Amino acid sequence: HISAAAAGSLSTSADHFPSFQIVSYNVWFGPQDAEANGVFPRERMTAIVECIQNACMSGSGSGDNPLLFVGLQELTPQLINYLKPLFNQIGYQFHTQDISPGQYGVGVAVPAGLEIVEKR
Repeated sequence: HISAAAAGSLSTSADHFPSFQIVSYNVWFGPQDAEANGVFPRERMTAIVECIQNACMSGSGSGDNPLLFVGLQELTPQLINYLKPLFNQIGYQFHTQDISPGQYGVGVAVPAGLEIVEKR
């Protein structure tokens, strides 16, 4: 459970509600074994983050329509290790459940300037 507050970056008035984007990916692509490395997990995670950056953070994804939340499902510890620095490089903080080897979990990426007010 993560709650976040936009540290003054979004303003609202009675007649204007800001628009924003949410992206969700299911990144699962096979069992967690040696064979899974044959489907290029690092390259796939890099491509997902690049796709998010290119599609959602430029043009209509910036300014009045920012990308505020990226949800990722079916994460493994290995995929988290690839994704965390990639999201940091594009200005997002990446948080996940504690995931044991052999388990799958979820994670969220939010803009680095977004204040996390509660994390359980």
